[in-house]
Amino acid sequence: FEQMDAAWKDLMLDASNNSLIVEACCAEGREAALKNIDEGINTCEKALNEYLEQKKKSFPRFYFVANQALLDILSNGAKPLKVAEYLGDIFDGVKTLNFSKSPDKG
Repeated sequence: FEQMDAAWKDLMLDASNNSLIVEACCAEGREAALKNIDEGINTCEKALNEYLEQKKKSFPRFYFVANQALLDILSNGAKPLKVAEYLGDIFDGVKTLNFSKSPDKG
């Protein structure tokens, strides 16, 4: 993904330096660069969807949340307060949980 992002930024920087849109769009190699970026993004998206599907199979309640929410949950797994906002989507009858620090662990 980082390679595709860098290629897109380079392409947009080059386009912004050219005030004529037709020239910017028809520059040599532009079509190939765009096709390459598109293929890379599609590959990344497919891999991400496969990863999320694996997570949903391991914990079927994840099927009840959108992929963006699931990404947020997985990326903030060590931050219970951040994950708590999705509890209502995952579990029926649970709106939130109260968190407090353990007296012996601070």
